Amino acid sequence: MDKYDVSRAYYFIGLIPKEKDMYASLQKAGFTLILKEVVYSEDGKPKGNCDADLVLQAVRDVYENSCEKLVLITSDGDYASLVKLLQEKIN
Repeated sequence: MDKYDVSRAYYFIGLIPKEKDMYASLQKAGFTLILKEVVYSEDGKPKGNCDADLVLQAVRDVYENSCEKLVLITSDGDYASLVKLLQEKIN
């Protein structure tokens, strides 16, 4: 977080009770956790499905002027339209 001078870092993640130690470590590292109830696929893999929550929080923060800049780290290309909207709003 220091590298990008981030004052608040959200971490959107599915809530799996057995992972409570990991959640505690992330909070200790300075992240604000946004926990989402998980659903399980047919093969038993958990899915947090946090996309809408991330988009809503980013838009809310920018439109309520509660952030000057935004760093989005994801491996999902589905956020291109969000990035475009935020760039237009910030610039």
